[in-house]
Amino acid sequence: MKIQQSIRLRMLLLIIFLTACEKKEIETPHFDVQTDALSYKVGQEVTFKFSGNAENVVFWSGEKGRNYAYKDRITEKGVLQTLQFTSAAGQGTQNDNLSIKISRDFNGIYDAANIAKASWTDITSRAVLSPNPVTGAAGAATSSGAVNISDQATDGDVPVYFAFRYASASNTLKPRQWTISSFVVSNTLADGTVNNVVANLGLAGFKGIDVSNPSFQWAFTPNAQSPTSVTMTAGNVGEAANEDWLVSVPVKLNQVSLSDYGIPIISITTLSPPKDYKYVFTAPGVYKVVFHAFNQDVAEKTGIIKEMTITIVP
Repeated sequence: MKIQQSIRLRMLLLIIFLTACEKKEIETPHFDVQTDALSYKVGQEVTFKFSGNAENVVFWSGEKGRNYAYKDRITEKGVLQTLQFTSAAGQGTQNDNLSIKISRDFNGIYDAANIAKASWTDITSRAVLSPNPVTGAAGAATSSGAVNISDQATDGDVPVYFAFRYASASNTLKPRQWTISSFVVSNTLADGTVNNVVANLGLAGFKGIDVSNPSFQWAFTPNAQSPTSVTMTAGNVGEAANEDWLVSVPVKLNQVSLSDYGIPIISITTLSPPKDYKYVFTAPGVYKVVFHAFNQDVAEKTGIIKEMTITIVP
């Protein structure tokens, strides 16, 4: 008798467990939104009226930075890609020993042999470098300006490598030392958004490669992990010829550093969900407004999209 009771109890507990584990289906919410008009003036309040039972609602105005179509964007070939850095020339009379290059086929093996195998496009003439005074004095730290490298961007996601090549001859002229700092690569999108693909020198991940004369190599300040500048110290008059490269990590010029985002209006924790939402557009234009209504739990999410086109006039 006790054995039968024990079996019944175990079966009951099993039924309770299976019932508790039964997956609760998440229902697609009912949701709709309307406005009194589809055209408004700049600065005029637009009231979006809701109906339905959505537990979560996110609003995308269609403005720059709030475009639903770009919510998951991580790459896009923009309308302009630029490189910008600062250079400073040291004292000396041997000039033109620094050049800037870019490669789309470097294999990422940082040694002299593989540097030589790659194809490198010289973009030195596109940049403004620190001057080389005829007196032999040091040149002032100088911004390169926005160096247009759009011709190096591809429709795909092929990365590029940036390089600074230092090459000094052995002659009766004293080579100049060079210092590089403030390295930034930007991708400007069609909507005007500027993404810093590489925001600083440290993120460029430069590595020094010695080709000849190991007595002089690129030195990182304060260190190679988080540099604020990189310097090639020059030798004296008659020093043996020297060649050193400073090569970046692979850089994807089409990268987008920040996806667009929406404004949460209703969440599952909202005690009294609003029946409308008021918004003011500050510039004229035609905006594709999106409301994303959804229900979710830890394992599942289901929702619907409501779109409308709002015209804002001056």
